[in-house]
Amino acid sequence: YYNKVGTVDETCNLWVSKHQHCSSQEPSCKYCDANGKCKAVPKENFTTYHSQSWGTVHGEEKMMNEIYQGGPIDCMIATPHAFSEDFTGDGIICDHESKPSQWHISHDISIVGWGETERGEKYWLLRNSWGTRFGDNGFAKVCRGLNKPKGNMLIESSCTWVLPTVNSKQLPLSDLS
Repeated sequence: YYNKVGTVDETCNLWVSKHQHCSSQEPSCKYCDANGKCKAVPKENFTTYHSQSWGTVHGEEKMMNEIYQGGPIDCMIATPHAFSEDFTGDGIICDHESKPSQWHISHDISIVGWGETERGEKYWLLRNSWGTRFGDNGFAKVCRGLNKPKGNMLIESSCTWVLPTVNSKQLPLSDLS
């Protein structure tokens, strides 16, 4: 879908508590009021993003290399209780419970970097979609390298990278940062 049809940025189609139709032909942008009344935005007034290429990546070293070379990656996780909307602060979330291969993937996050504490604890730095009240202003640290066997939310098991393109009539790529 992203490659063929494209998508719009987060300022389009702001969240409304009802199902909104998604076109399979072209991306759309609309602004909706609190009552759910929506107004379409003309195509020339919003940016459409496509992918030049994309792929999957898994495993600690390969993920680190992809982030270093191409920027943030998208990863699916099996969300444990410790990783909830109530999590605040800058601690490191570690899920040591081994998951069976059919464990339910329940959430999607962006891994934007990695690091290591002074005590040698390795972690991923991630951005969550639950707003700035989650973690440390919307970001959190999750243990890195614990995916064996199928631990740590399966965070190193199913990730995707994308090389985006922007419609030539729209914003230059430098405006994405």
